[in-house]
Amino acid sequence: MSIVKIALAAIAVSATLVLSPVAASAQQIAVCSFHDYSIPNADFTNLNGINNQNHMVGTYSYQGQYRSFLFDGARHDIAVTGALQTEVRGINNNDTVAGDYLDARLQRQRGFLLNGRYLTVFDFPGAQATIASATNDSSITVGQYYDQMGNAHGFVRYGTRMVAIDHPGATSTGATGINNKGQISGVFQDGHGVNHGFLLVNGKFSDLNVPGADSTSALGIAPGGAVIGNYFKGGQGHGFIYDKGVYKDASFPDGSQSTIPVGYNAKNVLTGGYIDESGSEHGFLANGCH
Repeated sequence: MSIVKIALAAIAVSATLVLSPVAASAQQIAVCSFHDYSIPNADFTNLNGINNQNHMVGTYSYQGQYRSFLFDGARHDIAVTGALQTEVRGINNNDTVAGDYLDARLQRQRGFLLNGRYLTVFDFPGAQATIASATNDSSITVGQYYDQMGNAHGFVRYGTRMVAIDHPGATSTGATGINNKGQISGVFQDGHGVNHGFLLVNGKFSDLNVPGADSTSALGIAPGGAVIGNYFKGGQGHGFIYDKGVYKDASFPDGSQSTIPVGYNAKNVLTGGYIDESGSEHGFLANGCH
């Protein structure tokens, strides 16, 4: 474990985003008020996580340069010093950020937790790449690592101890979210290359598959245990919320090609990304989702 100083630049709120209301579609099942979230002049914008203070993390590209940020009323661009690329993926209620970066010297992805202006860097033992997806208020962190054969496994990190997560019979596994109850969301791939979601509680896996979908990926979990993610049906991508045995469609309206929800806080605010009809990527906020 090591500490790496980061570059952190604050940018005025007025220059940070465009937040536009979007009319609800008649086909929506989940009740949500969707808003486009786009950083002005960016090539693309994605929102990757949100905490209960509505502080968010995400990524964007400006003139071909990939960037990550924390938004807490102002946008703070985050870049690990000396990294080829930094990716922020999750944030807890203490504003600790989880993510990973491509180490220029070692030429591999390494996981990190960011608290203030410093990163705690970690690698799954023996892995060729480590990706940190989310962390809870105890800084218990989940993600995915790749072994020396290139096979993907999930992991959970307790302090400095790291434990692999492998769904039984899967060809690959990734952990995508964790809440303060220790409930973990994730995705695994079967022998036919099809994605399935899962919920892991007290060591027991429950598979998540949206009825009628061609594939399902669970990409995050709310404080109360609702799982969010993405599913495909007939080539069309949709968002979903799964709670207490019920699946609800939660897709950005007006002809989007796909919706990818990844963050969901205690205030029922959903965050993620969507792809519009032209193939451009945007972030979104959805208020009052249930």
